[in-house]
Amino acid sequence: MILIVEGSNKVGKTTFINALANILEADGFIVEIQNKRPAKNNKYEVTKEKMYEVARDDFIKALKKSLDNVNKNYICIFDRSYISEYVYGKKYRGYENDEVLKFDKFISEIPFVEQILLCSTYTHIEDNAKVLEYMDIQYKMMTQIMKCESMFSVQFIENENAAGNLAVAYAKRIEEKMK
Repeated sequence: MILIVEGSNKVGKTTFINALANILEADGFIVEIQNKRPAKNNKYEVTKEKMYEVARDDFIKALKKSLDNVNKNYICIFDRSYISEYVYGKKYRGYENDEVLKFDKFISEIPFVEQILLCSTYTHIEDNAKVLEYMDIQYKMMTQIMKCESMFSVQFIENENAAGNLAVAYAKRIEEKMK
């Protein structure tokens, strides 16, 4: 199974993913977390072509591993993927990476891929400028997923406890699905 978790900065993605991975691993699942999205890299110039290649290659590796381990309760969790690259490329790197949106059509045809968009009202952040920046990113992500052919589950979480509770609920859902 492949789980893609999208969301703006400081929404609780990593907290949710780590809690989910811990629960699933305790229940005997093999969990791999993918989160290498190099916005800046000393080894190569970060371009939209390079970011497309990274996203594509990571997804193909996860897809192959999922197929190779279909009977072994293997789960690959992406801490951001193509929606983030589309939104962040435009906002912070100055390019529109429409190529990564091709993943959507492909993903919509794969039954063992699930996608979650985590959202927040950011009441835990006091810096209003940061709240507005993160809300803008969140809005752009929501706008983009509404155009997608693939399905997203949209979940609002407000704090670490909510992220943990959501992880418990998703772990149960994944365990049922993979029986």
